[in-house]
Amino acid sequence: MDKGSQLANAQESAKEIPSKEFAWGAINIGRVIGRTRRQTYHMLRRGLIKSARQSGKNYCAHIPTLRKEFGAE
Repeated sequence: MDKGSQLANAQESAKEIPSKEFAWGAINIGRVIGRTRRQTYHMLRRGLIKSARQSGKNYCAHIPTLRKEFGAE
């Protein structure tokens, strides 16, 4: 597979997940899992939320994966 087709595949898979399915920041992630901003930030810093990733200074989590991790689905 050449680089052009790899890039095309990556772009297609990125289109499959709408940005609305992501929670950005400790406040929004906390709303999904039923925690306060402070509790969520603590969990994020300790690495206790496995589905969250840090992008620069911000945290991001895929909402369906986050819900599965915390037993909501």
